[in-house]
Amino acid sequence: MLNVGPGEVLVILVIALVVLGPSRLPGTARAMGRILAKTRRIVTKFQQEMQAAADAPLEALARERGRSEPAATAAPASAGPAEETDGAPSPEAEPRPETSDAR
Repeated sequence: MLNVGPGEVLVILVIALVVLGPSRLPGTARAMGRILAKTRRIVTKFQQEMQAAADAPLEALARERGRSEPAATAAPASAGPAEETDGAPSPEAEPRPETSDAR
């Protein structure tokens, strides 16, 4: 979150001790800790809600595809017995670029 090193933390603590004094520093530190913890909880909950909102359409789509296409989970056709073809390439085959060695 914040890239604060040990030396910087020490400087902040010394400044806080000078500004607040030894009597008010513990109470202020506790209050800052509570604020930080509450902020983290709010941020975590927000992230979870956003993730759930982003995943909901994908999960609905997956459920829809699961019902309408049960063959999608079946083994691919190449794993089964060979099918008879007329020699034409399958539409799923990717075209291969023609190469020429003439330079």
